[in-house]
Amino acid sequence: MIAGITAIYGLEVSKSLLTGIVSSLIGTASTTFAGKTLAANIFKLIPGVGTAVGGTISGATAAALTTALGEAYIVVMNKIYTGEISAKDLESGAVKEELTDIFKEKLKKN
Repeated sequence: MIAGITAIYGLEVSKSLLTGIVSSLIGTASTTFAGKTLAANIFKLIPGVGTAVGGTISGATAAALTTALGEAYIVVMNKIYTGEISAKDLESGAVKEELTDIFKEKLKKN
């Protein structure tokens, strides 16, 4: 998804940079993800209905993480497109921190 968004904006970004961005953002959301995964697995212990509820929680968690990641990355790509930041700045700590903050904000909304 991230590579596709990058391509839409016509930027050339290394695979290792994209992997680093995704890894750092997912690490940021790991506590939210872990809590929801635990809840989903506890529900799955209930025969029948628990499996459906647990599966729904797992799917909703994955969807929320993916949506927040995509939306946060689009905000940063727009800033590059409008010249607020340079594509070279993607590797800087300040831009990664900004991306992380946007990701957290989007994750709360989802």
